[in-house]
This record gives sequence, structure tokens and C-alpha cells, in this order.
Amino acid sequence: MPGAGVLLGVRCGGWWVRGAGAWVVAVGRLLFVVGAGGGASGA
Repeated sequence: MPGAGVLLGVRCGGWWVRGAGAWVVAVGRLLFVVGAGGGASGA
């Protein structure tokens, strides 16, 4: 049944997108904190 394969692919794709989004948010926050801390200590 190709329909089941498509549904499974969409579900897996959704998990991948969520995981990637979580990584982007975490890295963005880390860079922001490091950048803000470096700017404050540098100034």
C-alpha cells in the first residue's frame, strides 16, 4: 500500500523537521548568549 508508505514518510519527515527546528533554536540561543556576554565583557 503506497498510501501507508507516504503517511510513514510524512510522519518521519515531521519528526525530522521538529528535531532540526529544535537544534536551530538551541544553537541560536547559545550564539545569542555568547554574543551578548562577549559584547558586555568587551565593552
